[in-house]
Parts: sequence; C-alpha cells; structure tokens
Amino acid sequence: MHRSAKSALIEAKRHIDAAEKAQSTKDIIKQYQKAKNILAEVDAKKEDAPSLKDMIGAFLELANVLENKGPATQDKAEKCRQRAAALEQELNRINTITATVTVSLLGVPQIAVPSLSKSSTTIVNVANNSAATLPTTSTGNVVSPATFIPQQQPRSTPQATVSLSAAIGSPKTPLLFSKKADRETFVYHLPAPGGQLETTRQLAYCVALLQNSVDETCLDPDTLKWRRNTLKNPDEMIRVETMTRQVVTEFIEDGVKDAIVVEEVVQLAQVLHEETVRSLLTSFVDTVSKSELLHLHAMEGLAKVIQCATPGSINSGDLVTILQVLYTRLQTIHTPSTNHLCRLLLAVSRVLDAMVIAQVGDVDRITLHGPLTARLHELKSNQDPFAAFQAEYATQALLN
Repeated sequence: MHRSAKSALIEAKRHIDAAEKAQSTKDIIKQYQKAKNILAEVDAKKEDAPSLKDMIGAFLELANVLENKGPATQDKAEKCRQRAAALEQELNRINTITATVTVSLLGVPQIAVPSLSKSSTTIVNVANNSAATLPTTSTGNVVSPATFIPQQQPRSTPQATVSLSAAIGSPKTPLLFSKKADRETFVYHLPAPGGQLETTRQLAYCVALLQNSVDETCLDPDTLKWRRNTLKNPDEMIRVETMTRQVVTEFIEDGVKDAIVVEEVVQLAQVLHEETVRSLLTSFVDTVSKSELLHLHAMEGLAKVIQCATPGSINSGDLVTILQVLYTRLQTIHTPSTNHLCRLLLAVSRVLDAMVIAQVGDVDRITLHGPLTARLHELKSNQDPFAAFQAEYATQALLN
C-alpha cells in the first residue's frame, strides 16, 4: 500500500516518542527498528527536498533519544546521525541542482570544460562563472583525513539560490519537525592499540590516517601519535586492513543491498586498494545489470564508488564497461518514472566525469558513443528539470 511521505514521517515520529518512553532496552530497540524501517521506506521514494529535511530531523531526534537511553543504544544513535549526515548531503546536492537549473534557464555565462575527446572542449552553463556549482563533477582529490569531515558550504549569491519550486509557484508545506537541524560535526575517537572499531566511518577514518599521502603537519598531536604508533605496529596494520576487506566481502556476499548497507560500504571507497575497489564495483555492476527491476541503491552505490575512489584505482576499460551497462538500462527505463531516470542519469554523469579525468577517449562510436549521445539528446527535452539537466550535462561530456 502506498504511503505518503507525510503520513510515514508522522508514524515514525510516533515510534520515536514510544522509544523515548520505553524503559527496557528491548523495547527501545524495537521502536528504533520500526522507526528506522519507516524512514528507509521514505528514503527509497526520494519524493522531494522538504521530505529530506523532515527525515534529517527525524534521524537526529531518534539519535538523541537513543543517546539518552545509555550505552546499550549508543551504536544505533551513531548510525542515525550518519544517516542524517548522508541525507543532508543529498539535500545539498538537490539544492545545488535546483539553483543550477534555475540560473541556467535565466541565462548565465558559459565556460569550456574538457570532453572525452583529447582534441576538443565542451561548453556548459554554470552560475557565477564557476564550475563548483556543477553537482556531478568528480574531484579526484588525494585521500586525506579531512575528506571524512563535513565542510561548511560557501554561501551562494541570491541569484544562484532561487528555488525552482518557488519559481513555478508551488505551495509551501509545513515541516513535521519545525526546529532547524544544526549541521553535525563528527568527532572521531581513535581506538587504543588493539581496541575495537565501532563504526564503518571510524574505520574509514583510521585507514585514511594510515595512507602515505597524509600531510602530518595538519594533524593534532594525539592523532599524529596514533598514526605513527600504528604504522610501527605490523599486527595492528594487518588487523585494520583485514577488517576493511571483511566489510567489503560481507557486503558482496550479502544478497540484501538496501540504502543503509550501501551507505555503509561506500564510506570505504576512498581508502580501498585497487583490487578491492574492482571487487566492490563488480558487485554493484552485477546487481544493476542482472536484476530485472532497476536496483536504485546499488546504482547509487556504483556512482559513489566511482566518484570517491582513489584516482587510478579504476582503469579505463572498467569505466567503458560500466558505461555500457548503464546505457543498456537507459534504453529500457520507463521515461515517465522521473525518480528512477534522474538517478540513472546521475550515475551516467559520474562515470563520464571519471572518464574525462582519466582521459578515456577510445569509446566505440558505433556501439556506444553514438547511441548514447542520441538517447541523451532525447532526454534533454524531458519535462523534469533535474532529468533534463543531467541529460544535458552528460551530453556535453560526450561531444567531440
């Protein structure tokens, strides 16, 4: 039975209140599980940005309730805060796309960006003459501990933050959680030698600290001491590396790949070795290509791994193969399903970004380049502005 985002959030709030009143740990976890499942259901719909704001507030409220219940529920509180942070990133992405599409419709300057052809450039519209407003650009930065710490976004100009929904006159709906959710700051507690790692995010942070590319002058004394002591301890290094591989292995072997599980494993994408990255990509590609119904979470995980992986860990042949799989899906998708289409086009854009950075120029014109360009050209006239923008962006990357 279809349930609107508003009614689902109201029901989730009821379970959060029940968890706050519960006395036993068993009852608290039971209410937490019910609230989490309902919120995951709303997350799968991705209906609109206001719903994401409500969900951020819901996860943060649930985290506060769990934290106040004692040590037994601290790990679940941390997972709720991680989900809230991930949803806030998604909301920022949607707002960026909205601003970009809006100012593009109003007319903005153009800049040149490299295409897949080594001898040409392409033109795209961006706000304020800045490529930073493009939501699908892969940075390819070297891994550093700062990668895992959310950064404050710069303020946009008034012209760049015009709401697309306001422009077309859609009514404002009151939020279920009216209190503004403050930006969360993640505090990483480094484990003692041989100590337990509590979350995947903490594991990813620890592995990042052990990379050769880390600038030690940027670390505080305690973190620097932990890094140097761990690097001198072969057993501890093996333990951390083994745990990282085990997380990926368990994900690959697990048949259920929901949003929360995918979000967990992609946090490690920036610190995985080349062979482990390829194994993870293979799992995502197999799930996307072989499932009869479009597996949205696997497709988004695929896009995030490509975006976050260490430069050079994904070779050009793999990128072309992945692009072929996504093109096949793009051919068979039911176009009116704009939610699925937008996510699929975003994944295509991520792959093309990576191909531009890797200077991949040998895409077969007959079997892939030409047909994909034609399909994207069709989708540029889609009535959904997000889908049209992503189709335009991907088309520009393919132009010769």
